[in-house]
Amino acid sequence: MVTEAQFSAVEEYAHLTTQIKALEEARKALKTEVQKIVSEHPDGKFECNDVVFSIANRKKWSYPSEIVAMESDVKEAKKNAETDGTATFEVTQYLVCR
Repeated sequence: MVTEAQFSAVEEYAHLTTQIKALEEARKALKTEVQKIVSEHPDGKFECNDVVFSIANRKKWSYPSEIVAMESDVKEAKKNAETDGTATFEVTQYLVCR
């Protein structure tokens, strides 16, 4: 049996989850426009409400086919180890809220 206080905690968590999803969608809708504004700013930085925006770069690597093939071999070997029982695992619990 769930107490009123426990139900209240779950209800508040659900409410916050819904708000976070809505905020993330709103932020996602603005991201491209904000990125353009910041990238066109003279010093590449923009500050608003104690938040500093800047543009960062990330390398995206492409590997030779030999290395990609090695990766595929490792993935297959891992799957085989899972199937034949030579691989081990541990189970962890986590909260799912949709």
